[in-house]
Amino acid sequence: MRRFKVGRSPGKDFIGLNRGLFVAITIASTVVTFSDEVLAGPRQAGEQPAATGEPIPGRANVSGSVESPEPFKAARVYLRDVERQILYMVYTARGRYRAVALLPGDYEVGVSAEGFESSLRRLTLGAGDSHALDFSLHPTTSPREELNPYARQSKVQSYGEIYPPGPGLDILERTCMVCHGEEF
Repeated sequence: MRRFKVGRSPGKDFIGLNRGLFVAITIASTVVTFSDEVLAGPRQAGEQPAATGEPIPGRANVSGSVESPEPFKAARVYLRDVERQILYMVYTARGRYRAVALLPGDYEVGVSAEGFESSLRRLTLGAGDSHALDFSLHPTTSPREELNPYARQSKVQSYGEIYPPGPGLDILERTCMVCHGEEF
């Protein structure tokens, strides 16, 4: 393996770390990964890791199942906080979903998958609530970008309206948008 020297520090390789420190970090991450697998047991593809913490006080949870007349993969469950205009989205795994740590309030909830969607349902969540909400999907002819039940309600704004000039914009452009893009 070819190494490129950085600066004039002896014993440093192309990633700028001391070789011994680099080896120690690699070994530690391997041990942690191996220990997690051994202690928790191997997970099947798509299986969620078990929750290890307590629920967040003052927040709510919603979970349930999604059925469809035909098989689907990873339906999107949208939970929109009506008052705060916050949209949460989670995916189903084997027809089940779970949304945790939601702010209390009034929600519109809907599900979509390629070629399918559900009717919107209203739900009021209080602090500490856990609701079970099941959905049945029906066929739709909506194009894929319109499957989000809230996309139809959105309004088009310019880049300057969404991201006004200032120090926050600079941070977003340098840090967040590099990976996520400006439409995330």
